[in-house]
Amino acid sequence: MSYLRGFKRTGWLITVLARNITDAIGFVSILMIIIIGFSVCFTAMLSESAPDQFETFENSIISTFTMAVNSDLDLDQIHNSEYPRLAKWTMVLIIFIVTIVALNAFIALLGDSYQSVQENSTANMRMERANIVIEYLVLINESRRKEIERDAIYFHKLVPMDPLEKEAIDSNMWEGQLKAIKVATKSIVHESISEVNRLMSQRQSALEDEIIFQAEELRDLREELSLQITEMRKQNSEMLSLVKQLMESGHGTRGLTSFTELEDEED
Repeated sequence: MSYLRGFKRTGWLITVLARNITDAIGFVSILMIIIIGFSVCFTAMLSESAPDQFETFENSIISTFTMAVNSDLDLDQIHNSEYPRLAKWTMVLIIFIVTIVALNAFIALLGDSYQSVQENSTANMRMERANIVIEYLVLINESRRKEIERDAIYFHKLVPMDPLEKEAIDSNMWEGQLKAIKVATKSIVHESISEVNRLMSQRQSALEDEIIFQAEELRDLREELSLQITEMRKQNSEMLSLVKQLMESGHGTRGLTSFTELEDEED
């Protein structure tokens, strides 16, 4: 199985098996404590009625484990024991603890380990290939190894990294599928907020430019209107002077008989 680590289809599966075995160490330790405790109880209660199964400590542990997983125990042996009622409820208790509670928790643990490896299957496959390369380098002679190390002394890979992603990678621990979903959700929300802020900033900048442009247009229009009003006042003043000269020379203007009426007409 060690040589299957270098293939694309089987490399990450080897990693899954190794991770499952590593994660199962704590569970197996707790399960053994439970089995040993119940085996002591069954040895005390069933050593006379079932001597083949509970006479020795080793047989007692194997029989207790088989009973907990497969419910494989002769009920006649329980009824013939010194404490039949206590033995029956003890059997029910160990089946409930081991078969229903512990094994379901163990399945969930293995499923979580599988998901943690599957999430980075490409990276795990490359890591296993790198381990095979290291094993190969250990086996070859020193001169050839020095030559390879000299030709491939540096390897760099620079990639941009999100702060939330960096925090998740730096933890170096798989904290479950729910935790991974939360980290991914935070990353998506962070990116969405950044994008919204960028769009709002662009929109605000565009609005400010539009307001400045309209203000400049209004200022130019006001200046143009001021020039037109000044020109009109100048023309009116010239016309008024001309009319005054005509009146002073004795000529009438549209039936006007006085200078006051002329000013009123001008207004």
